[in-house]
Amino acid sequence: MKKSELKTENTNLLRLSKKYLTEMKSKIGSSDLDVLIELLESTVDPDPSELYLLQSLYQLKEKLVLTESRLTSYLNKSKVRLPENKLDDLYDGDASYGTSKLFKY
Repeated sequence: MKKSELKTENTNLLRLSKKYLTEMKSKIGSSDLDVLIELLESTVDPDPSELYLLQSLYQLKEKLVLTESRLTSYLNKSKVRLPENKLDDLYDGDASYGTSKLFKY
């Protein structure tokens, strides 16, 4: 692979990671999962299939939290800055504060 192809793949990976992380942080997916868990927890006499489902949903929720954390860590450790994400990065809570963030790039 050429150097430019590697850089393009890395850029695509970063863009896709950032996009997926943004989707994960949205409340739409997690609220549905939480509602389903609450419904299963409030069942008076659950049968074994409901208990297995509840257990699987807890594991799924835990994996989603772990994935979100690892994606955030990956994006923070990455040195490559995508040009169209500079405004997003301004509000994402980088280490810089105030106007020093504006003139960082």
